[in-house]
Amino acid sequence: MRKRILHSMLLGFLLTTFVTVSWITPAQADIIGTPTWIGPKYDKDDFLGIATTLIAFTTGTDATLRVTVRNNVTAKPLNISAVKVLLDWGINYSSTEASQSSPHVIPKTSAGVTYYYTFTIVFTVPATTVASNLFRHFWWVFVEGVNATTGAQAVTLHDKYIGSQDFTVYSADQATAQNTRVEYDRLVTTFTPTSQEAIVLKKNAGVHRLMGDDSYKNGDFAGAKTQYETALDLLNDAITAEETYQTSEEDQIYRATEALISNMTAYANYWNSLGNATKMEAEAKQMEANASMRAADAQWAFAQAASLQATALNLFGFGFILFGVATIIWAFKRPKPPTP
Repeated sequence: MRKRILHSMLLGFLLTTFVTVSWITPAQADIIGTPTWIGPKYDKDDFLGIATTLIAFTTGTDATLRVTVRNNVTAKPLNISAVKVLLDWGINYSSTEASQSSPHVIPKTSAGVTYYYTFTIVFTVPATTVASNLFRHFWWVFVEGVNATTGAQAVTLHDKYIGSQDFTVYSADQATAQNTRVEYDRLVTTFTPTSQEAIVLKKNAGVHRLMGDDSYKNGDFAGAKTQYETALDLLNDAITAEETYQTSEEDQIYRATEALISNMTAYANYWNSLGNATKMEAEAKQMEANASMRAADAQWAFAQAASLQATALNLFGFGFILFGVATIIWAFKRPKPPTP
């Protein structure tokens, strides 16, 4: 009954607001584009049935809305006295950048230049007893101006924006559950373990991740937070186990490589020593061959000398014989002295 009374009061307030708006003179300022909420982003929400990116604000934290306003008249500046957002729990939140006593002045259009200003509205999200986290909320934006910056002032509604039912409120457990799930999903997609220990830990983490999904869908946000945190802890344990395994494996490979290099070096030294021995033996044989060659050369030279000597003696002997024959011939042919 109490909820019905509150809803009736809220609808009556909104109806009065819209009727009042219909009596106001045509707008002199425009809200440009879609007012933008600035806050934590999530990729989905299984409880609320959201499968696309959304922005959600946790109770007790600040929500921020940015609204861009344009002065669409050329005759005079625009004195903005209020830019505010109304949430469906019945509270208006205003920008501190404009007030009736100190309006924000947007210059008039001149020389073809149109002036804009982006206002920021910041407010603290109330408890879930005021702003429920079980459904998404409607919201509306209003831009008001005054005809003068001082003296007597008349307030005019210049423009309004009707938002959709997309303002999302999270409890503390709900936000923690969502943040933990997002962190888990980012880690698990890039982790492929190879060690048996890490594989088992990752599998167990996945089981708790699914249990967290079930709890969240049922609105048990505290249970979902616990399951997601357990899943994330197990996944981090798996990553640590895999890193230890990889480090140990790399160390073993390093040591095996060192042993292989040492073994190959020993073999190389062994074959090198054999090569050196063979080389020394070959050098010794070469030296022996060179000595034999030198001996052969000496013998050849001696033989040559002996041959030359024999030739010389032969020539001398032959010459002596020729001389003897010539003497005999001369002795026979020489003129004999006359006989007395």
